[in-house]
Amino acid sequence: MEYNELLDWYKDERKIDKLKESFKVYIKNSESEEIAKINIDNVCNFLNDNYENICNIVTDKMLNEKNENWLDDDEEPLTRDYFIKILNKIDSISINNDLTTNIYFDDNNLFWGTLIEVNLNKDLHITNVGLVK
Repeated sequence: MEYNELLDWYKDERKIDKLKESFKVYIKNSESEEIAKINIDNVCNFLNDNYENICNIVTDKMLNEKNENWLDDDEEPLTRDYFIKILNKIDSISINNDLTTNIYFDDNNLFWGTLIEVNLNKDLHITNVGLVK
C-alpha cells in the first residue's frame, strides 16, 4: 500500500476470488495505513461475498439502457446472461472520507468505453448504479 500525500489517499492493488484480474483501490483521508487496510479489506470482502448479487443489480439497472440507447445499428439486443457474463472486470474502487464507496466496472465497450459506477453507502448497501459522467 502506498500513500500519496498530495492527493491525501492510500492506493493498493487488490484481487478477489470472483475475478481474474486485480484492480486498484483508493481510500481518502484515512487516519492511518492500518485503518485504511481494514476499510479496504471490508469492502473487498463484501465485494467477493456479494459479486453475483452486485452484477445482477447492475444488470437490472443497465441492460435496458444498453438495449434502448446504446446499441450499434447492426447490433442485436443483449441478453441478461450475456450482460452479466461480460461484467468481469473492475477498473477501480474508491472509498471516500465518510466510507461511502464507488465501484467502477470496465464496461467492455457496452457503453462505448464509459465506466459503470456502483455507489455504496457506508453500510455497503447499493444506493445507485449508472454511467460515469
